[in-house]
Amino acid sequence: MSAVKCSKCDSGFALPSNPMDLKSNWICNQSDCEEEMAHTKVIDIVRDCESILKDAHDFDVGQNESVLDLLLTKLHPNHSLSTDHLFL
Repeated sequence: MSAVKCSKCDSGFALPSNPMDLKSNWICNQSDCEEEMAHTKVIDIVRDCESILKDAHDFDVGQNESVLDLLLTKLHPNHSLSTDHLFL
């Protein structure tokens, strides 16, 4: 799942409202949250995470765990950037 953490609630993840439209807004999957994010905000989040990962290749185990913890504040645990980092 390539969802990102909802920027409003603690337990939700944002997904595209229309997966066939790359410019559609992303909405939280929690029924009690009405947060909507522009696709440009999601792109910024993913780029930020990619930037973090770019510097993580030479880290030790403890540093990699810290990077993963940071990624999980922004991404779904099954997001490809999170899961790829587990196998560095």
